Amino acid sequence: MKFRTLKTEDAKEFSALIQNMYNNLENLEWFSPMPYDEENVRAMIENPRFFILGAFEGNELCAVSSFDFKCGKLIGQNCMPTYCTLDNTAEIGFTMVKSNFKGQGIMKRLIKELERCALTFGKQYLFGKVHIDNLASYKSFLSCGFSEFSRYSKSVQREDFEKFLPSKLLSPSTYKKAEETLKKNAADIVVCYAILIKKL
Repeated sequence: MKFRTLKTEDAKEFSALIQNMYNNLENLEWFSPMPYDEENVRAMIENPRFFILGAFEGNELCAVSSFDFKCGKLIGQNCMPTYCTLDNTAEIGFTMVKSNFKGQGIMKRLIKELERCALTFGKQYLFGKVHIDNLASYKSFLSCGFSEFSRYSKSVQREDFEKFLPSKLLSPSTYKKAEETLKKNAADIVVCYAILIKKL
């Protein structure tokens, strides 16, 4: 398996990977809404805010993980330690593994590769936020030496959930869970994350 940063010409495969992720997602609450059409995915790849690393088996894109360099929404808040700053810290953003490659330790390998890249950018700390019910991702972070620092809750607008329902991207079970989430929440949906941090 090879690792490299995504290029503009990878947009079609990345778009397909995002759609695969949504189609196999256990719970829509686990993943912040993101675009999946090729045009917006290409714009994400070209955006200097993100550093997107892909795992390739031959020519097939089987997983991605990323840095979000503008992690300022959480830096300085109570859920983050005071020693983490925008200069010395990067956030591990979206991480996804194609359904037929799950269970092979690829997420752990991607995180390890991101750690190496973070050092080249002069970062001293990495953090990730994982939905508290997403045990597989949570355990992957722990196995890479991350420690839980705090819990963090945020509101997700109902429309961010509702826009997925007519898209036919979701599996029947995920669709049902999304409908149940909307029925039990009259206002916006509150999701809870574990904040996991590692010193490099």
